[in-house]
Amino acid sequence: MKQRGIVHLSVVSQLPQKAGATVREIIAVEKLTSEHSLIAQRYIKQTSAKGVFVGAILANKTWDIRPLLLLNGKLTLLRLVILS
Repeated sequence: MKQRGIVHLSVVSQLPQKAGATVREIIAVEKLTSEHSLIAQRYIKQTSAKGVFVGAILANKTWDIRPLLLLNGKLTLLRLVILS
């Protein structure tokens, strides 16, 4: 997960809450807490996804982090679903 160049992902906060909405905000990788960054990197490693880690979408649950990767010039959202 190499980070190169300048990241142009800005922070979006206080999104309007709709009934049942789970997404809180989109955060650039350099603005993530160390805990969120570690969780996101763990998810990326588990999925063997390639690309540049540029940020994450954070949901209402601490563990619900959706990493954003720049892959082949496209922004890609990773969502790890663990079935039990």
